[in-house]
Amino acid sequence: IASYRRALTLDPVHVPVRNNLGVLLQQAGDVAGAIEEFRHVVAQKADHFRAHYNLGNALIRAGDAAAAEASLRRAVALQPAFADAQGDLGLVLQSLGRRTEAIECFRRRAAIEPQAGAAHADMALALHQDGEFAAAIGSYERALAQAPDALEVTCNFCALLQKVCDWERLAQHVPKILQALREGRPGVPIGLATTLGGVTPTMQLHAARANAAALEGRPALSQRPTVDRARRLRVGYLSGDFRDHATAWLTAEVFELHDRTHHEILLFSYGPDDGGAARARLREAADEFVDVSALHDSDAARRIAAAGVDILVDLNGSTDNGRMGIVAWRPAPIQVNWLGFPGTLGADCYDYLVADRFVVPPGAESAYAETIVRLPDCYQCNDRKRPRPAPFPSRQAYGLPPDGAVFCCFNQSYKITPEVFTVWMRILAAVPASVLWLYDDNSPAVAALREYARRAGVAPERLVFAPPAQHVDHLARYGVADLAVDTFPCTSHTTASDALWMGCPLVTITGETFAARVATSLLCNGGVPELAVRTFAEYEALIVALARDAGRRAALRERIDAARSTAPLFDTPRFTRNLERAYAFMAGGGGWRRADSAATFAFGAA
Repeated sequence: IASYRRALTLDPVHVPVRNNLGVLLQQAGDVAGAIEEFRHVVAQKADHFRAHYNLGNALIRAGDAAAAEASLRRAVALQPAFADAQGDLGLVLQSLGRRTEAIECFRRRAAIEPQAGAAHADMALALHQDGEFAAAIGSYERALAQAPDALEVTCNFCALLQKVCDWERLAQHVPKILQALREGRPGVPIGLATTLGGVTPTMQLHAARANAAALEGRPALSQRPTVDRARRLRVGYLSGDFRDHATAWLTAEVFELHDRTHHEILLFSYGPDDGGAARARLREAADEFVDVSALHDSDAARRIAAAGVDILVDLNGSTDNGRMGIVAWRPAPIQVNWLGFPGTLGADCYDYLVADRFVVPPGAESAYAETIVRLPDCYQCNDRKRPRPAPFPSRQAYGLPPDGAVFCCFNQSYKITPEVFTVWMRILAAVPASVLWLYDDNSPAVAALREYARRAGVAPERLVFAPPAQHVDHLARYGVADLAVDTFPCTSHTTASDALWMGCPLVTITGETFAARVATSLLCNGGVPELAVRTFAEYEALIVALARDAGRRAALRERIDAARSTAPLFDTPRFTRNLERAYAFMAGGGGWRRADSAATFAFGAA
């Protein structure tokens, strides 16, 4: 850098020198300096396509997607066969939500570089996200044919195969992912690790730590070593789902019930504003509602730090909509992983994980990077203001037969595994005239599941699919279902709360990971712990027994209905007081440097 700068003092208009200096500045982390040099180049030589490309990439790093798009478009206009520029323009358009335009860029790049795995991989992911599943599968296969060891591509492909229930093709790739998990290699999304069989909590921890390594090394924005307890505690909640979404449905009343004598509640939203009632309710519930959706991670973190937040609670974590990069800048002295992601995030920037004794049982703490704070009841909150609608007067209105047991599972299709589906088919065979009512996630999954049923000797029409519906209409479905049957190893979360809220019994299996124990926590806190079993054999036997005993099912419904006003699961004021006690502990515990991650802290009921 020093030599290039010396050269420019001798020849200020030397275009290659100035362009190369910009490249080196960007590599050294001086993005602003790089942008200045590239702008000098294009001002001197407007047809320098590589300088336009370099400027576009620097603007991406700076978080200015609109300006980056303009620079990259200029680069491809000057040099249409510049494959990297076509690909990066596609990535920018994808980040702006313009998927159709992005896909066209990726197609052009793949045509220019048909042997480049990355070209097909980018196109595959864009097609995947755009719902063009068949085309995405073809692109994934072409990408892996060029780069069979590309772990990230393999993981994205497996996520799609789970969604469309293409289990034969999925089985070909899962061993590679499991091996990467055992080795603790980065690149396996932790969300994917929650849905695969054979994954242990320790494997999840190693994968989470490996992925989180990319977040390390950022200077902390919060320089306060402790929390000032002489004033109200400023609690910030960070999410991309402050809208018509399960996170909003669960948390809204907690925000409303926080004790304002001792707490200020700030909601930091980086998701879209859907203009809906849930968004409006959350705005009303917060002392401050701050939209940081247009800000780069570092700028969003600075906004949080400037607000003087004492405790920052990340409600997304490593979900598809998560932005752990904001939390990585440590904008608050205390940072918490809660609710959105069922497990450890593996990052040192998270001090605590809010859990309970069911999802993280005593003795399991070593599999979590965060210090475990156990609430006395369930870690998941609920909203008592949610609707409780009556179902349609007849089952036929839902496309269900008039007679026979109705088993329902409204989880998304990616949670359905061959092992669970095999058990479901045996249950249908053992209970004549029964049907399995599933969520219509996507048409390829519907076709695949019906074909698997046919192969198992079950008439495909015994699988009934519920289309997407408004939340209130969806809840009403539980009024005509006889029994909810759970997925495994990723069990029901909000869907379990929905079932219990509507009085519908749910049978689940208790596993070892956090995600495999969520439904167990909900059932135990909802007053029906006997519906959580340990093995597939117990699961199958209990479901068949309940299907054959209408009186027992009716008694369970009565218990669940009664528990709605007495059980901890739906006692939102009690939950909120206990959560506040947890925050008080965190604030009094030194905050900035958390305790040994093997330690745990539990609270008795308020």
